[in-house]
Amino acid sequence: MRDDERSWTVKELLFDYVKSPSLRHIRDPHSVTRLAQEIVRRIDQGNSISGKWDGQRELLLKSALCC
Repeated sequence: MRDDERSWTVKELLFDYVKSPSLRHIRDPHSVTRLAQEIVRRIDQGNSISGKWDGQRELLLKSALCC
């Protein structure tokens, strides 16, 4: 994911978070934690190195660990 896409993703989530008429949830630690987890999940989505490996490569890697 490019930097401008990452920025847009974070801005989108933050705008959604603060658009509520009640500002009480902004200070709620549980809500902030969920927001942080969602930001990280969205940014990392599709960028995982392990996601690029298919089953055969995974098997080869595991068998090479013994060497």
